[in-house]
Amino acid sequence: MDTVFVANYDRYYLFDQLETFWATDLLKARSIWSRGRAYRAKDLVSFAKLQLIQLYYCPRLQFVLPLSWMITLSSLETLHIVCCGDLRQVFPVEAKFLNQIATEHQNGMLEFPMLKDLYLDQLSSL
Repeated sequence: MDTVFVANYDRYYLFDQLETFWATDLLKARSIWSRGRAYRAKDLVSFAKLQLIQLYYCPRLQFVLPLSWMITLSSLETLHIVCCGDLRQVFPVEAKFLNQIATEHQNGMLEFPMLKDLYLDQLSSL
């Protein structure tokens, strides 16, 4: 399994009711969610309720969720990632979205306003 969830963009919103994602022992997965949308549209609904991401022992995982065009994880409170040796980026951001962030946000950075608990351990490629 290369990707746990391959995004189906037939629907406008994805995972709009998901609050918790917890996974362990994904030995072959390289990503949890596939790459972002192919078109530019603000999306404040997809992943809007996601509060917790916890990943343990996913040794080939390279990224978790690509962020593009306003998928910002504004409700994310907890992020725990442990023993994911190939992880290179947690939330890769598409280049066009990076440019948008740089011009629209004063500090030029993504914000996680609800993040309270961050635990990253044994991530040798990060």
